[in-house]
Amino acid sequence: MNQVYNVGLNVSATLNQLLVLLWGSLEPHYPHLRRFKPTYGSFRPGDVRESQADIGKAARFLAYEPTYSVKAGLEAALD
Repeated sequence: MNQVYNVGLNVSATLNQLLVLLWGSLEPHYPHLRRFKPTYGSFRPGDVRESQADIGKAARFLAYEPTYSVKAGLEAALD
């Protein structure tokens, strides 16, 4: 039977944390990003302030264990 599994790191990350990591990885290749400043608006109903995957099912049934940190995963994906 088909199953759905959540894969991730089982740690939370804010959008600002992801932004800093992306900047750090991209800025050496794209110096114009130094001028970029995020625009913040008011929170809206349904906005997600932090995201954290529950990997419990994948760990139990598939022996899934994360092998990358957020930073290492982003760097590998950006390469």
